[in-house]
Amino acid sequence: MEFLILLSRIKGRTALISLLIVLTCFTAMAIELVREERILSYDRSSWEVIYRANGQEVARERTSPDGATKVSGKIPDGLFRVYYPSGKLMKELAYKDGLLNGQARYYSEQGNLIRVMNYLEGKLEGEVKEYDDEGSILYVEYWQNDKRINERRYLH
Repeated sequence: MEFLILLSRIKGRTALISLLIVLTCFTAMAIELVREERILSYDRSSWEVIYRANGQEVARERTSPDGATKVSGKIPDGLFRVYYPSGKLMKELAYKDGLLNGQARYYSEQGNLIRVMNYLEGKLEGEVKEYDDEGSILYVEYWQNDKRINERRYLH
């Protein structure tokens, strides 16, 4: 509301340009990014991840039993949501330049937050917390450059 009042004080062409910039920002924020995961083998040694933006496939990542990963397309920057088959949110993952970057949040099928992790350029970095069904912290551990740097500290 304050923005609209400010915008009403700006006259002419400047007001129109400001309004277009704001509308463009709101439109960009409305893009729905979904990461769909599929297990390809019975022993879970290979899997495929499909990245969608507004329902359209934009990238596909395949991991083979030997651990090799092949990506086709470009994984867009932004927050991806992964859903359980029931439609409930499973996790939220932030990507930048095709890598996990930022906070990752994991949820139980009942909708409770169960884990929070941080990534920097595709590697675990910083604090990792796991929660119980009531929302209390079960443990905390710290990571640096994808390696755990302390013993897991259980809080109850």
